[in-house]
Amino acid sequence: MTDTHSSSSVGATASPQHRDERRIGEFLASHGGPFYQLQVQLKLLKENSLRAAPRAALFVALAWGKHAQS
Repeated sequence: MTDTHSSSSVGATASPQHRDERRIGEFLASHGGPFYQLQVQLKLLKENSLRAAPRAALFVALAWGKHAQS
């Protein structure tokens, strides 16, 4: 049987599960993009607080405004 993985590949010494966890841990879908940057500029994001109500209100206002323009 032949080994399909090269020993020179990135993370060759780590287990496949460990490599996947490291890649997944680096990706945060909620960070980045224009809506996230707007929330940062308006100081709606806090380290230890979700502040869901003001963030939801902003989202609804933007969505409603976009809908009204259509």
